[in-house]
Amino acid sequence: MVALPSIFSANFRCPICQSLLKVGEKVWQCTGENPQQRQHGFDVAKQGYVNLLPVQNKHSKNPGDSDESIMARRRFLQAGFYQSLP
Repeated sequence: MVALPSIFSANFRCPICQSLLKVGEKVWQCTGENPQQRQHGFDVAKQGYVNLLPVQNKHSKNPGDSDESIMARRRFLQAGFYQSLP
């Protein structure tokens, strides 16, 4: 696994408490800047990625894109942002 450069690791925040994330080889853990919060950990998958989606949001009653996000994507694509440059 390739180590993440420190310039990037300083930019990741915990999605639960917004504390900075300390990037480790096997676990990313928030620094717990807020004393009322416990430290949250996110395991590094064997494939090398880290899923920062909180566990309670992994089994949504409405999985997938919302109607609003689908319409926003259509507007974006119809505006021509993915058109080839001349």
